Amino acid sequence: MAVMDDTGVIDIKFWLTRPSAATSLLKLGALATVHTTFVAALSQTERDFSAALSMVSVSDTDSSAHVEFFEDTDENWADYRVPVGIVGAARLKGLMPLKVFVESGADVYGARLLVCVKWKGAKKQVQCKDGTTVEKRDIGVFDDTMEATLTLWGSTIASANSWDISKTVLLLTSPTIKLWRKDVQITLGRLTLVVVDPIHWDAQWLRNYAKKLLRKPDICQPFPEAEFDWEEGLYGERRIKYTFADIDKYSRNVEAYVDYLPTGQCVGWLNVVIVEMNVATLYRRNMLLCGSCCGFTIFTNTFSAACKKCEEPIAVMIPNPNIVGRISDETGCISGGHLIWSERAWTSLFGKSVKELAEETGKEVLQYFDDFFLFTRVSLAFGWDPEVGKIAVYDVVAS
Repeated sequence: MAVMDDTGVIDIKFWLTRPSAATSLLKLGALATVHTTFVAALSQTERDFSAALSMVSVSDTDSSAHVEFFEDTDENWADYRVPVGIVGAARLKGLMPLKVFVESGADVYGARLLVCVKWKGAKKQVQCKDGTTVEKRDIGVFDDTMEATLTLWGSTIASANSWDISKTVLLLTSPTIKLWRKDVQITLGRLTLVVVDPIHWDAQWLRNYAKKLLRKPDICQPFPEAEFDWEEGLYGERRIKYTFADIDKYSRNVEAYVDYLPTGQCVGWLNVVIVEMNVATLYRRNMLLCGSCCGFTIFTNTFSAACKKCEEPIAVMIPNPNIVGRISDETGCISGGHLIWSERAWTSLFGKSVKELAEETGKEVLQYFDDFFLFTRVSLAFGWDPEVGKIAVYDVVAS
């Protein structure tokens, strides 16, 4: 067994007359206090099969040596959950997206994965080649790049009982990988370290990302004009130009950057290229405008739409955000449907009001918009806030 805190890792070697009594208490991420009378450095051969540099010995025949396990409580939940070698808000060394690890990072020494639990499978009995049986349990995990299956064996399967779906985050250091058909299987090897719910801003970002996936996407989200100080952030003395990478970096650790921003908010300018436009396509599908009522989203090309459930007129109709298919800059891209557009932004983009665009514009002009804006570079006046959850586009300016 290995134990660790934020300073390092150490192995524990048990000398027990009743091994089964100890395995029932073992759990990944459990808090423990180790009492021992023997400490030694591992040999070079032993270090090749361990993440630790030293070891302690515990025997049930020695009254001075024992391991004391603690139940998780509200008072100790944050104890010793800082990853090894992390001081303050430092980045996790060796951290890589799950997709990068699968494609090329599995051979990197000390590679780290940050994943969230998506589903928990049932326990299974697997027969080994020597005729013995061992318990196995599959756990679905994911990050913002892909999904995989974490396979637990033997005494480690009980650890998953306390893990919450779309909430529990696991930091895996030096896991092993196996590609089985189309499934990516991750297992815990001798060098693997596991931190359950690590205290780090990357882990909090992933937890928030998992919560967003549980919510039904709302493309009719109203524009949060009152949430931002637009005049100071966009036209004040200090005007900041962002990239998608800057916004991603800020969203992962808001507290570290908020004091450096003019308004204390992420408000500024994005210089992007429009890669895809869907004006004519959505018009042909009768989906140029959208509105919500009774929990349903209604699509139409006119402002005189009614709810199909209560048959009342839709109070507010806005342009379908998917009109702008994709926009990109030098660091990333995003779908226009994932943004919140103001009426001012739509007017600045098309040179006419929303009503004129939907009801007074011919098909030929709408197709012209699709062709004209393709690969056009524009500047977006935007704001982002954790409470809003999306990039809010206040205005569009030609570059």
